[in-house]
Amino acid sequence: MKARRKLSGWPLAALLASVGIALLALSLQMQTPPPAESPLPWEPMPTRAPTATPVGPEAALAQAQVALIGGDLTAAQRWWAEAHRRAPEDGTVLLEGARLALRRGDLATAERRAWAAMRALPEDGRPWALLGEIANRRGEAKAAADFWAVAQSLDPSLRDDLFTARWLAARRAHDSNALRELAQQRIIDHPDDPLLAYYRAEALLQMQSPRTALDLLQLEMAGETHHEAVLWYTMGRAYLALHAPDSARIALEEALIAFRRGDTSIYLATDTPERDINEAIARAYILSRRCDLAAERLAYLVTPYPDLAPLWEKAAACPTPTPTPTPWLPADWALSPDQR
Repeated sequence: MKARRKLSGWPLAALLASVGIALLALSLQMQTPPPAESPLPWEPMPTRAPTATPVGPEAALAQAQVALIGGDLTAAQRWWAEAHRRAPEDGTVLLEGARLALRRGDLATAERRAWAAMRALPEDGRPWALLGEIANRRGEAKAAADFWAVAQSLDPSLRDDLFTARWLAARRAHDSNALRELAQQRIIDHPDDPLLAYYRAEALLQMQSPRTALDLLQLEMAGETHHEAVLWYTMGRAYLALHAPDSARIALEEALIAFRRGDTSIYLATDTPERDINEAIARAYILSRRCDLAAERLAYLVTPYPDLAPLWEKAAACPTPTPTPTPWLPADWALSPDQR
């Protein structure tokens, strides 16, 4: 009987323990807040951060060109550096880097990159054309003309693009042979160019043939009243070379009027039109012994152009012819005695 009582009490103790555990779990569940429900019907899968796609040298160079044209030199330099890092020996990349350096005014870097581009692209005329521009900005007109000549020989398609640059360089260097060749080239390439007479006359002036230059200009300008400033200016210089100061002054005054009205053709013949036209007019006055008018004109120019001071001093010291006095005559000097 004792054993049966002991066995019958064990299930009662186990039942009470189970009830206590269940109550404890329910209490803990009531103290813990329920989890927030997701608005999505499913849970999103975890993802990795996106990886940047590497930019190739062509794409970076294209971005540099866009930034350079847009005027953002900082962005252009950043993109070019990326292109150069990925393709340091690429000729096109080096050429664009030379253009970028030239745009920033860094002539030494531009020259170094242009030479590197030339070595990478030995049959391309563009590096030579850029070397010509660098030399031109340094004031080395003869070297610039030589570089541009090589560029044109390598790439004939640059012929028209380089003509004006080559002409200006040859004119600044007073290279009569180069001017003659370029004038002949213009006759062949553009026989209808309205300024063809100027190119031919300028070459003739540099070849010490002012009479032929003047005849050419007179034939071109005959019968018309309106002409480009550069034609008037070249005609005035031809008259000066032939010691015809009055005709020279008239032509030069026409050139000055046309320039001040906005005619930019004069820049083919001179980089400083205001200075050079007025200097030529002053020389015409000196040749015609009107030194007072020459000195008056030069007085306004010596401040911005101090190199004209010697010519001004010459005009100031130049004796102006004394006017011939007209003898006094009575008012009725032309009347006969019978009419008085």
